[in-house]
Amino acid sequence: MEYMEAKMQDQLEASLIAEREAFDAGQGPAFPLGANEYGGHGSCFGMTLRDYFAAKALQGFMANKSNPLSFQPEDDAKYAYRIADAMLAARVSP
Repeated sequence: MEYMEAKMQDQLEASLIAEREAFDAGQGPAFPLGANEYGGHGSCFGMTLRDYFAAKALQGFMANKSNPLSFQPEDDAKYAYRIADAMLAARVSP
């Protein structure tokens, strides 16, 4: 029984470390919920903060396009993620 408890504790600690590293890299949830609010364990439910920033950037970008015929989905999506990455970097810069 002690062996199983130790293994479970090791897995929990590894999961928490992985979650923290993902959060620090901008891959944490945009709208986190605690385990007691949603069920299960951990708090990574929903889209990442990077995805949220990219969606907001794309929304603004598309709302202000002067020529709707110039829509290039692949290019616009890449540009939105470049903006999101810059926003994430700005969060940690002094």
